[in-house]
Amino acid sequence: MANYSQDNQSQLLKSGALYSVYNGDENGDYSVVKVLVISPPIIHLRFYRNKFETRPTSIDPSMLSLGGFTIEDIRNRRKTGKRLSFGIGHLPLDLTTFVNDSQPIFLMDSSVTEEMNWKATDTGKIMAKTCKNESLSK
Repeated sequence: MANYSQDNQSQLLKSGALYSVYNGDENGDYSVVKVLVISPPIIHLRFYRNKFETRPTSIDPSMLSLGGFTIEDIRNRRKTGKRLSFGIGHLPLDLTTFVNDSQPIFLMDSSVTEEMNWKATDTGKIMAKTCKNESLSK
């Protein structure tokens, strides 16, 4: 995927929308994320635990889960050797890094619930300000 300026990135991505993303790990699988808030240079995401061997082109949002591990997950892990996955309710990331590394592809519009929104906006403003003011070399 081409590198985009921060201005272009925030125009290409929409709050509330669901995107398929490349995980970039040894398994080469894909996940689904929801954009909570875009506050350049930071994007706030919800990563769902669902994994896909090929990039999904559509998704049923009711099937997405943040969930933890169940006994059945652990049993299946032992049988299949596949790693266990979990979701992350709120993850602030650098916008440029997210776009270039995860290669997001739009799946569908969705909404950000009040619960998701306050977490992302309240902590997001603090996180964005902190990230802008702190050097990575510290």
